[in-house]
Amino acid sequence: MEITGGWMIYLFGCVGGVAVELLRWWKLRESLEFPVFVRKPTYWILTILMILLGGVVAIAYGMEKSTAILSMNLGASAPARTRRNRRGAGSPFLAGSPRR
Repeated sequence: MEITGGWMIYLFGCVGGVAVELLRWWKLRESLEFPVFVRKPTYWILTILMILLGGVVAIAYGMEKSTAILSMNLGASAPARTRRNRRGAGSPFLAGSPRR
């Protein structure tokens, strides 16, 4: 599906970010203990910010014309790449960034 306009691209990017969070919760369903961090407001604030970042990444890729699946994929990549950075893999947004 082809989409145009910054708001639609942003929206589908955010949908991609939500999909990553849903996948995380799907994996947690098999956990024996419910995570303690879920009760902390910091977790929910960061989760919302990561979803919004997904929309920003989709817009940064281009605002004129896109497909829904591309915008969702870009939106999903933002939280996944940020999670990768926390593990010390360098910045995925900078070509040739050194690993630590």
